[in-house]
Amino acid sequence: AQAQLRFQESLLNALPNPVAFCDPHGRFTRVNTAFNLLVGLGSPEIQGRTGPQILGPTLGRAWEEMDGQLFSGSLQVSREAPFLLHDHEPTIWILNKALVRDAVSRQVVGVVTSMQDITALKRLQQQLSEDEQRFRFLAEESPVPLVITRVSDAALLFSNKAADVLFRGSYAEHAGRSMRNLWVDAAACDQLVDRLKREGTVRGMEQQFRRFDGSIVW
Repeated sequence: AQAQLRFQESLLNALPNPVAFCDPHGRFTRVNTAFNLLVGLGSPEIQGRTGPQILGPTLGRAWEEMDGQLFSGSLQVSREAPFLLHDHEPTIWILNKALVRDAVSRQVVGVVTSMQDITALKRLQQQLSEDEQRFRFLAEESPVPLVITRVSDAALLFSNKAADVLFRGSYAEHAGRSMRNLWVDAAACDQLVDRLKREGTVRGMEQQFRRFDGSIVW
């Protein structure tokens, strides 16, 4: 039994993400090494204290609210929450919580929480969002008509202002609609798609299109 407990302890401490067990009253009973490193406290200093006491008001409040959800009937809960420790840079974590039940009686004996630092991911998402906004602005304001369609069914995914003027219709009116019927020669559309799949790009291809008002444009 002692060997089994030592193995479980070693396994818990080997996990790279912070993990904590709390009793039904929200008091810490066991944490792993990653959790110790996160809060800068040893296990004896943590044991018996609550989430807000160890994690501060912001993350601690989220911690307790999630426990409340579990005891109200949720099987498991997840939430993103910021964490600021002392003079460190603010970080963002995703918390995953679940109830722990006795294997025999099925009575709730506590709550297990695992944490994952997603600060870098959130920064990347923010950067991608900003890049997308810049691209959309440049594409929207470009004097060259630009249309983006889906390869599988030619559905309209984007058109800029210049394209709306050229085709005499707005993106708002035709978003999601197939643009295949704008080709005067439908076979040429199929040929274009085939070439794109084979070569990746097609340049300098002249074609006639039928505008939304029925007029023809090269």
